[in-house]
Amino acid sequence: MDAQKQLWVYERGQTAPKPSKPKYEGHRLNYYAIEQDENRTNQVEDMFSRVESMVAPVTKKLGNRQATLTDDECDTLYTFVALSWVRVPAARDYSDRIFAESLKKYMQATAEDSEAFYARIKDFESQTGRRVDDYEKVRKFALEGQYTATQTSNAFNLRETLATGVTISKTLISEYGYELLYAPSDLHYLTGDNPVVTFMPDRNGTASVGCGFGHPTTRVLMPLNKRVSLLMYRGAQGDRLEASADRVRRINDLTMAIAQEKMYSPEGTRRLARIFAERGCKVRYGENAFMPHPHPMN
Repeated sequence: MDAQKQLWVYERGQTAPKPSKPKYEGHRLNYYAIEQDENRTNQVEDMFSRVESMVAPVTKKLGNRQATLTDDECDTLYTFVALSWVRVPAARDYSDRIFAESLKKYMQATAEDSEAFYARIKDFESQTGRRVDDYEKVRKFALEGQYTATQTSNAFNLRETLATGVTISKTLISEYGYELLYAPSDLHYLTGDNPVVTFMPDRNGTASVGCGFGHPTTRVLMPLNKRVSLLMYRGAQGDRLEASADRVRRINDLTMAIAQEKMYSPEGTRRLARIFAERGCKVRYGENAFMPHPHPMN
């Protein structure tokens, strides 16, 4: 935030930033709600809020460059990073697409065996009470694959989100160390609507962005506030480092690229808006990230 306690929001397609407050940003009505028997539960949102409350004193503590984290504080921070990756629309939409694509492939494979496919239709009828008139017509439709499968259950999505978050958290806690990168006093870190970046640097000054947490050379980056950025990788030893101006710029470039719609900054300028328009929102999960061959960036 700037001296007036304003947060500046840069949005894809807009030529100028707008002032806002943190409490007004990053929220979607009932985004984590689950409908059950005509009742709505916000248990998942409540859980996210508890984790945020637990990590707040940890990130505040890291403002002191001499402070060290206890094992419990480190676990809390790592869990927060994992949940910050899975809870955003980029990851949740990606999860739905992956499931839908997998379901379509499964249906096509099952349809190759007519008897097995008919048995599954009979199971469907008995479980739902709905009747399928022409088994063979449905089988041919599934086999040809001339349709788009979608996953629309919020409950299923959130279940997968939390399961993935637990898996990532365990990987981070058991395998990753961390460094803290402090920006010079005249610079600051940006953040966005997709705050966690995974990448693999190479020797040519480029990085492949959108890499799986399980890959041995993956690095995980998350700005914690405008002054401190967390960098996680296997073998890191908890160092506190003064980031150069060039390194801050490169981290901000990654943050802009991974943003899906919005970027947040304590600075509101048209110059930064032009940079965001040029460099922002370049990474899309399932298109050029989290693919067999991740997308290289300079």
